[in-house]
Amino acid sequence: MNFFPAGEFLDYDDVRRAFRLEKNSSQLCVLEADFWPALKEFMKKERENYVEELKNGHISKAKDFSNLEQIVLEFLAIRERKVLNKALVASRTNEFSLDGLTRGEKELFNSMLGVLEKFRADSSDLFGAKAGKERTEEKDLKKLPLQILSDIPSFIGADMKEYGPFSKGQEAELPGKTAELLVERKLAVKK
Repeated sequence: MNFFPAGEFLDYDDVRRAFRLEKNSSQLCVLEADFWPALKEFMKKERENYVEELKNGHISKAKDFSNLEQIVLEFLAIRERKVLNKALVASRTNEFSLDGLTRGEKELFNSMLGVLEKFRADSSDLFGAKAGKERTEEKDLKKLPLQILSDIPSFIGADMKEYGPFSKGQEAELPGKTAELLVERKLAVKK
């Protein structure tokens, strides 16, 4: 969604329109690449005008800048909240897209996602999940002796390593998960 023609300066109407669209959408609105620099330049010029108007005693013009500041602050808060919600959902589902995020928002998203994932990893042992996972990993690393029941060509095991080829009657020692798969498929028996 384009909020202003590329290369042109922003005005109050552009800022209000961007704010309304962001406020009324549940998703992050896509901003043009030069939106934030253009907004920064616009705010700088309006601040200078504000100071000049105050010096000249024109209070009504000064009020416009205060309104602009409020809109921009709320606009930023809405986008921030959407980025944080996006990171929270991504930490739970492991599915996300960085579409619609500006460079700074991507940094915020990645930082928050990292914090949330660390928190989940640290708190997972509350239910014994960490201990159970470690026991499973130990079992997978333990090698089991097998008697091969038929010829087996080379294959990639559960640990992503290559095993075989094996001949009928051959004895072999394979990691737990890989050995279990061969036994399950009746290609080997435990010794």
